[in-house]
Amino acid sequence: MKYILASASPRRRELLKKTGIDFDVFPSSIEEKITKTAPAEVVMELAAQKACDVFHTLSSESNSSEPLTVIGADTVVVYRDEILGKPADEAEAFDMLSMLADRTHQVYTGVSLIQKKNGEKKTKTF
Repeated sequence: MKYILASASPRRRELLKKTGIDFDVFPSSIEEKITKTAPAEVVMELAAQKACDVFHTLSSESNSSEPLTVIGADTVVVYRDEILGKPADEAEAFDMLSMLADRTHQVYTGVSLIQKKNGEKKTKTF
């Protein structure tokens, strides 16, 4: 089975490496489109978009019948019922972390797996 992480995130790479799985990194280049409003649904939607993008790219580039699993993930931070975007720079990241320090906030992560095995494709997002 070949595993692909559809992310350039060093943290995701580190976490997946701890599982002992041998994997390649192929970041998604898709423009994210959010159609949901609930944070749990947003992360699942974005994780699925990333996994689908990489799966279709790799599937179209290769006629290999080798089993393949693509792993997509997305994380958002919610504070006062608002999804915070990615900070634009180091100063904005510092401001965001300062705002969140000692305050209750939520972190949501969605994961999407797309697997092709024996010519059959299965998708699971959670």
